[in-house]
Amino acid sequence: MFLCSRRHILRFLDIGTGPGTFLDAVSIYLPQISDRFHGVELFPPPEKERTRHSNYRIGRVADYAQGSFDGGMCIEVFEHLTPRQAEGLLAEIALVGKDGSCFLINTGLADYTRNECPEYLDPAGRGHITSWTVDAVNHLAAPHGLVAAAIPGRSWCFLIEKATAPRPSMEERAANPLPD
Repeated sequence: MFLCSRRHILRFLDIGTGPGTFLDAVSIYLPQISDRFHGVELFPPPEKERTRHSNYRIGRVADYAQGSFDGGMCIEVFEHLTPRQAEGLLAEIALVGKDGSCFLINTGLADYTRNECPEYLDPAGRGHITSWTVDAVNHLAAPHGLVAAAIPGRSWCFLIEKATAPRPSMEERAANPLPD
């Protein structure tokens, strides 16, 4: 995600951070910039199972100030959302994202479910009720000023940017990352 962003990422949000394991990892491996990373969880585990990171927040993405993040990620959340819920989350991402912000969304896309892991949809077990296409996400994202982009060779994630199309291709981004 950092290589794909066209904006310097000084504040990063982990959406649906669960117990905050990512924040703990950043604290261990990047302690000098750990304060740049934030995590938000709407349905947290019990307190004793959660991170002690100071930037862990229980609540919604929209609880943050408008335009407060340069980028982030949302891992294993979208497959649990109905289209209306996904659109609400996209609206919240648009609210807190700065212009040009970039978010990696990890979820089994329709091709992944169809061709690689048919058992991914599992409403009764894992609560996976939806398998998305990038076009479907774009349909929900566009009214909020967001653009979804496929990542070549990745059937389990895509990017969301607060930007207008067209954006540089993934190949151009990888070949010309921002210096930092």
